[in-house]
Amino acid sequence: MYNTIEVINKRLELITEISWQDPKDHERFGVSRFWIKLKKENSLILNITTGKVNTYEINNLTPDTTYEISVAAETDYFGFGEESITSFLTSKEAPSGPPLNIRTTSTSASLLSFVWDPPDTTKQNGVVISYTACVSHSKNGFCFLTFIISERRWLVVYLSPLTKYYVRVLASTKAGHGSYRESEGFFT
Repeated sequence: MYNTIEVINKRLELITEISWQDPKDHERFGVSRFWIKLKKENSLILNITTGKVNTYEINNLTPDTTYEISVAAETDYFGFGEESITSFLTSKEAPSGPPLNIRTTSTSASLLSFVWDPPDTTKQNGVVISYTACVSHSKNGFCFLTFIISERRWLVVYLSPLTKYYVRVLASTKAGHGSYRESEGFFT
């Protein structure tokens, strides 16, 4: 049995280092290697054996996600022993990518209706809880209308007829907000 599996979350690129001690009941026969398994949402995503090392670095983890990790020692005499299991939660982060495919679904002389897709799933970094949409008169201009909503649609009313407006949208998680999608121009 292991004393503990220690998880050190380095966060920068969602790298976690795990370390462990040799099991006490294998001292007479010596440990020859370790078996490491990592699960995400009950799916096995890492299944490796290592040499006689007591640390391992895992990278490319997803923010705001619970992982379960297990380590088992092997001796030449007994084979693999009992697993030691622990879980850890990666840190929350703001989305690293903007919402996608801003488009208008209807227009009239004084209104525009917009919809968009969420950021790429690999760039959401957790659960998107809201979107901030803004309208301006120029590509990177001041937002004269800003709206925060949990849905991926927005109806903008009381606009001037035959006018080009620019729309930007960003996504937010509990950790913060990402960057705006590049402005898209639309006419009423």
